[in-house]
Amino acid sequence: MRSRGGESEILLDTSFLLPILGFNLGQSVEEGLKRFEEMDVTLYYSQFSLLEALWTAARSVRRGRFNAGRFKAGLLSLTMSPRFMRITENIKVYIEALRLYEMGHKDIIDNILYQDSRVFNLRFLTVDGELREFIRDGGLRDTTITPEELPP
Repeated sequence: MRSRGGESEILLDTSFLLPILGFNLGQSVEEGLKRFEEMDVTLYYSQFSLLEALWTAARSVRRGRFNAGRFKAGLLSLTMSPRFMRITENIKVYIEALRLYEMGHKDIIDNILYQDSRVFNLRFLTVDGELREFIRDGGLRDTTITPEELPP
């Protein structure tokens, strides 16, 4: 994996994978994804985001609202497209994610994704205001970016 970072390489929060997998998360997320169509950018995702997406899919199955065909097509799009690259976490990511947990941020998936962005020098696209606030209040390096902060 490259380690350049900057605007040309962005790690997607799970919220940005869910629409690809057939789940509607609202206008902000959809607009963020549409902006990528015109940008020269490599998009990264984590296997932990796929796990989180499976939890969403399982809830959808229980409610009788799951579209298996759309979900499979989305998974194929993520895993087969050269536009999307999967992050391979390392020990440093896991150790630092646990440190964030000890500091008080109890969402371990968010902690892993944030640490992915730090370790691999990527921008982290998220709509999670609580995580951004935790990062800023903790004096941590802010790698986050929101859809509104993407170039038009």
